[in-house]
Amino acid sequence: MISIMLLFWARVNDQRFLLHHFECSNLPPLPFRQAFECGTSSTTLVSAARFFQHSRYRLLQNGCLADAATAAGRVLLRSQLLHLHGQLQPLVQYELRTWLEEVGPHSVVVGHTISERPDGEAPVDLCHAWATLVFVDAHGLVMDVPKGSQLKELAMPSRDTQHGAPLVRSLEDPKDRIGEVPVNCWSHQSIVAAVDLDMDGRVHEAACLAHMDRWRFWVAKHNGYPVEMKDRVLQARVSGAYVSYLGLVGAGDSIQVRSWLRTSTQEGTIVAAFEVQGGRDEGGPKALVLRGCMFLSLLRQDEQLASKL
Repeated sequence: MISIMLLFWARVNDQRFLLHHFECSNLPPLPFRQAFECGTSSTTLVSAARFFQHSRYRLLQNGCLADAATAAGRVLLRSQLLHLHGQLQPLVQYELRTWLEEVGPHSVVVGHTISERPDGEAPVDLCHAWATLVFVDAHGLVMDVPKGSQLKELAMPSRDTQHGAPLVRSLEDPKDRIGEVPVNCWSHQSIVAAVDLDMDGRVHEAACLAHMDRWRFWVAKHNGYPVEMKDRVLQARVSGAYVSYLGLVGAGDSIQVRSWLRTSTQEGTIVAAFEVQGGRDEGGPKALVLRGCMFLSLLRQDEQLASKL
């Protein structure tokens, strides 16, 4: 069993207070307790995203964002950015931290880390993530962050560096990461299934990441990407992902997916980009639902993929 320690931190008058601290090994609904939550880098990405989604839920239910969530009609995930530095292993103790990173006029940014603390050594981060939450009223219109001035006093911006690079996150400009949809890129139609829905009947945030990984394999195997990139995309290690959530779809809705490859400013990395449109009628007009991408390291491979593909 993997034991995860969940920590919510806040800052009040320059003092740190531990808001929640408990052993998740005593909470059966939480993931990372079984070996099937570990595996490839893609498995780690989705498992981490599920944990982060749950920690944000707790932050909204009984953490520092509870009062703001009560004053709003709904709180929606606008975007999230994840960076992987390693892979989860079974029977290893990890720490999960969630904190309020930034507070803006209409949104807040929540930060996450999953870390391993070897005996007698400094903690080693396996995953970083940042998520932008927006508050909407009963009519679905974006509203000012309730109690925003008070929440700003609790914000703890990240200033550290990890793995030789600053923790920089740009969550609000997907075009820089994804670009425009190329003409004649790969396209596929599908239907939203109930297995991907959350308690409110909307597609789970982490389910979108799992589908993006399935789509990149489907596209590569069917030569939807350049042929010379086929094997490299199939065997690449996932180093991160970005998703901008722009609309809502539910069970039975029709979606159209487009995917293409982009070069990255980081050497040895390529970006698999995705755009999803959806609507109730299969042949009717579709609204933009999601834009996202996966960062694929071509210099490193998942051992499980290199031996099977």
